[in-house]
Amino acid sequence: MEQEQADEFRRLQSDALVRLRAGVNREGYLGKFRAIVLPSFEDCHAYEILLSPRSADAPGVAARTVWRRSIDVEKFRDPVARLKHGLGPLEPTIEEVQAGLPLEPITKLLSKAGAATIPACIVHHGFGVDGTSYELVLGGGFVEAHFKWWCDAPTGWEPISTIFGEIKTLVDNAIVAGS
Repeated sequence: MEQEQADEFRRLQSDALVRLRAGVNREGYLGKFRAIVLPSFEDCHAYEILLSPRSADAPGVAARTVWRRSIDVEKFRDPVARLKHGLGPLEPTIEEVQAGLPLEPITKLLSKAGAATIPACIVHHGFGVDGTSYELVLGGGFVEAHFKWWCDAPTGWEPISTIFGEIKTLVDNAIVAGS
C-alpha cells in the first residue's frame, strides 16, 4: 500500500472507531452499556444496550454496530481498486442493527454491574502489536465508567470481563430473536 493510501486508510479507520465509540443515537433512549471488540485485522463490533430515562417500564434497545474492515481494506488493495471508489475521501462501511430488549435481563445486568468490585490501579507489563482490544463503557449521560484492555482482562477485572460477555450475548440474542 502506498503512503497516500496508508494515510487515507488510517483516517478511515479513525473515523470508524469514533463511530463505534460514540454509540447509537436513538431519540428518547440513553446508552447504559457499550462493549466494543477491536481485533487488529478483522471486523470491529460495538454492542450497546439503551434504556428510556423517561419511562421505567419501556423496553430497552439492543444495538450492534459493525465496522466492516474486511470490506474497506479491499478498497485499498491497490491504486486501481482504490480508484473504483471515487476520488473523494471514503467513508467507513458501517452496519447497524437494533432490536427490542426486555427489561428483566437489563435490570439483572445493572445490578451485577452496580455490585462489581474491581481494582482501580492495574499493574500490567504486557505488550503486543496484534490481538484484540476491548472497551467497556458503563453508564451514560454525565456519569460513565470506561474500561480498556488488550487480549485478556487484567487480574481482578474478571467481573468486568463477565459483564462484557453478557452484554454481547444479550445484544446478539435480541437481534436474532428480532429477525
